[in-house]
Amino acid sequence: MKKFAAIAAVGATATVVGGTILAAQGDDQPSAQNASTVAGTSTQAKARGEGSPCTIKKWSQYKKFINTTQEWPNNSEYRVSGYGPNQQLNITVTAQRATSIQGSFGISPSIIVATIGGDVTVTHSVTKSFSANLPKKAHYSLRVGRFYKNYIFNAYERRGTIHWPNHKVYTCKWDGVPRHFLGTGKVKWFWTLDSKLVKV
Repeated sequence: MKKFAAIAAVGATATVVGGTILAAQGDDQPSAQNASTVAGTSTQAKARGEGSPCTIKKWSQYKKFINTTQEWPNNSEYRVSGYGPNQQLNITVTAQRATSIQGSFGISPSIIVATIGGDVTVTHSVTKSFSANLPKKAHYSLRVGRFYKNYIFNAYERRGTIHWPNHKVYTCKWDGVPRHFLGTGKVKWFWTLDSKLVKV
């Protein structure tokens, strides 16, 4: 069942994810072949005692497109100006923007971006060239804007409890529940560049 809660206002843009999970691996669907326990060392567990809650795995799943947003930078790399008529303006822009993630819940950004169907890296680069003819006697500016696609996704985890078979290594024993819902996050994914001609 695809259920989306209200977007959680959790933290700021995520580029590096921390957290105290035992296994950082994740995928779009929970694996049917997951082991029931995940082993760790006493250093990782620190002061965790027998029966304490632990996380075996976290992952993102499902996506929903929300809208497209635009940014029109006013610096010289994104605009060129000239006077008409009978002139042409030309500009080539290369933009490299990091994917913004709100509410990662300790999940790797590359996993979240892969869930929405984008590039598995968290930085997307686009190069485009634009030109425009100046039809009238006026001062024009050819401006380039950045376009983003905005999505929401669900975050889940598989939980367990800590057990100490010996004094050096502990295991996180699965609680038998396939997934626990953590919340809904938001992705702002850099999509493309476009231009517009305006009189100035």
